[in-house]
Amino acid sequence: MTPRPTHEAARYLAAHKFLETLKRHDGEITRQEYKTLRGQALNGDVEGATKGLDTILYGRCGRAAL
Repeated sequence: MTPRPTHEAARYLAAHKFLETLKRHDGEITRQEYKTLRGQALNGDVEGATKGLDTILYGRCGRAAL
């Protein structure tokens, strides 16, 4: 039986998944926006970072990130 991931591990996996998404949109956002969203995700606010990326991309491209 495999052990369930701890809360910390789950948070790390969520941040890692978001960072992969952020890298895909690297050319579509400014360097400052990238650094801000990356910092948010690494500090545990993945939900806020995702919402921020969606807001940025929807405002520029008329589409959501995910």
